[in-house]
Amino acid sequence: MKSNNARQIQNLLKEIFKPTHIEVEDSTLVSKKFKVLIVSSKFSNKSNSGIDNDKEVYQALKEKIKIQKPVVEELDIATYTPSNFDANTPSTFKTYKYYDMLPNFSQRMDVL
Repeated sequence: MKSNNARQIQNLLKEIFKPTHIEVEDSTLVSKKFKVLIVSSKFSNKSNSGIDNDKEVYQALKEKIKIQKPVVEELDIATYTPSNFDANTPSTFKTYKYYDMLPNFSQRMDVL
C-alpha cells in the first residue's frame, strides 16, 4: 500500500508532467526516500543525460524537500520520453541525496 506522501508526490508530478506512465514508491529500508519513474513528452527536448529532467522532477517537489521538516530526503529518479521507454527493460535510476538537491533551489529553474 502506498503511503500518503507517495500519493501526494505522484499526484503533484502527474499534474506538472502529464505523464504517460508514472510510478512512485516509498523505500522500505530508508525513511523519506522515494523512487520515481516518470515517462513524459515534457522531457522530449531535454539533454540526453537525463540530469536536466531529474532536476525538473526534484524542483517540482521542492516543497516536499524544504529545509524545515522535509518529507523527502532522498530520491531515486528515472525519466524517459514515451519513445525511449520500454516497460520490459529495467529502468536506470540516479540517486539524489538531500544536500545534492537543496543548492539547486536557490537558483531559478524554469520548470516546463
